[in-house]
Parts: sequence; C-alpha cells; structure tokens
Amino acid sequence: MKRLNVTLTVFILLVIGHSLLVSGQNVSTVSQIQSDQKQQAIKKGLRLFKAGELDESEEVFKKILRRDKNTLIAKEMLAVISYRKQDYVSAEKLARICLNQNRKSAKAHLVLAGIYREKGNMLASRDHLRKSKKYATAREKETVLQYIQKDNKTLMEQIEKSSAKESNLNYKVPTAGELPYIAVFTFEDTNEEEDREGLGKTISEMLATALIQSNRFQVLERSQLDKILEEQALELTGAIDEETAVDVGKLLGIDAVVVGSTRFLKNQIEIDARIVDAENGKAHVAAGVSATDESKLRKAVNELARKLTADADKIPVQRADSTLSN
Repeated sequence: MKRLNVTLTVFILLVIGHSLLVSGQNVSTVSQIQSDQKQQAIKKGLRLFKAGELDESEEVFKKILRRDKNTLIAKEMLAVISYRKQDYVSAEKLARICLNQNRKSAKAHLVLAGIYREKGNMLASRDHLRKSKKYATAREKETVLQYIQKDNKTLMEQIEKSSAKESNLNYKVPTAGELPYIAVFTFEDTNEEEDREGLGKTISEMLATALIQSNRFQVLERSQLDKILEEQALELTGAIDEETAVDVGKLLGIDAVVVGSTRFLKNQIEIDARIVDAENGKAHVAAGVSATDESKLRKAVNELARKLTADADKIPVQRADSTLSN
C-alpha cells in the first residue's frame, strides 16, 4: 500500500509538471502571436503613413496603443501624424509624452524642433533638431524622418541657419567681480541602463557645489538655471549638448559653461568635464576622473573640481558689467 501511494504521488507530480510545461508553452505561444500581430500592425501603420493616408495610419496606431499603452513607436507616430496635420497642440503633447518615456526619441525631438521654430524659440528648436540627428537610427533616417524633413525643408533649413540671438531669452546674470562666471549643465549619461539615467544630474550638482567651495568661480544657481531651461522648453530634451549650452551661456552673458558626460567602463564610473568659453565655444579646460563605485563619487567629483580649478586662470573674464534683468 505504501509503495502504491509513492507511485501515485510520483505520477501526480509528473502530470502536474507536464501541465505546467504545456501551460508555459501556451503562454509563450500566445505572447509570441500577440507580438507578431503588433509588429504587423506597426508595419501597416507605417505603410499607410508613407502613402500619405494619415487618418488611416493614425487609427492603426491608436488601436495599437489601446492594446498596449507602452508601445513607444505608436506614440511617436501619432505625434508625427499630428504634426503633419498641423495639429501642433496635440503633436507637442504627444512628443513630450514620448520624451518622458525615452529622451532619445528622434521622432519626438524632430517634431518639437519644428513646433518650437514656429513659436520662435530657436534655442529649443536647434537643440531638438541636433538631438534628432544624434539619436536617429539609419532606418528612421530613411523612413519617417525624411518625410517630415521633405515636407518642411524650408523650415528645417531655417532652424539650421538660425542664430541663438533669435531666442526670446531676456535674462542677464550679475557677473560683477574678478572671478569667471560659469554655469554647470547636467552631464550626459552615455549608459543604456535606465537605473543609471539620473547619474549625470547628480554628478553635475556635486561638481557645482565643489566649484563654489573652491572660491575660484562665480557659479550660477542651479534653481535659476533650471528655471531658464524650463522657460526655454529645454527641460525635456535631456542633458543639454555643448553647442546649446554655449548658446545659453552667451545669451546669459556669463563667461563659460561646464559640460560633461558619464559612462560605466570596466566596472567603474568614468567622468569627463570641459569648461567651454560662452563667447566662442573654445574649450579652455578639460579633465577626467573615475570612481570604482557610486559610494566614491563625491571623492572623485572633488578631484575633478580640483583639476578644473587648477587652470581657472585660463578662462577670460569679459562680462563684468552685466546686470540681471527679467
């Protein structure tokens, strides 16, 4: 009787195991079918878009989102379609949603480049256009992006040729004194891991504090810089690239901007920084440090500040008569 019970127990376990295996295979099969169906729907939507059938394409991408609200390409294409239909309010809202999900969305950046050019905000327009070109995949350049650029060729050329002076930025910072006046911008995170995304901002804030403590610079308050970036619609573009940072610095009337990047390499954090002239874009000082883990970041950033301040006298002070205005 005991042997029979053991045999029965083994048989039951085998049956359960087999059922779980089949169930897992069925779930996997269903997921694969759903994924294939979504990819087919995306291809259909893109075909309709390229054929100029915007309403039909829009409906396809809306259906995709109803089934899976996290499908980024569907949101991107709805932003693109709204832009081509000249529904700029919807296009801007959708593009911003895309950038909240992925700051490297080339389609969203290109849509916003056009929208902010229409609004006369050249700082944001130029920054978004540069990021669109930077983040676009080869496939995107050959498909969706070329249709936007083709339809708006004149507009895109205007953005390329525009000057930062065309911006409506009306701030000037009080740069009186002998020390160079600088602004520290958020460092670019070159890592793909989402959990590392805020590292660049953390490091730039640490560096700003260290540079203030060095007593070799006047440093623009972070809250004031954030306010300016928000008013110029630059807060969602991610880390400001060097060219845009120089544009902002020039309009603010400061002497230089601090830009940089972070990356993980061989199990350590690499940090690079440059102090760039706000008048001519020339890099006066460049330095780099590394930290073996995040617990040692502060020490590494303080070392970075020491290296940058060692050559502070290379930065010309040329705007000591500027005054703050709003």
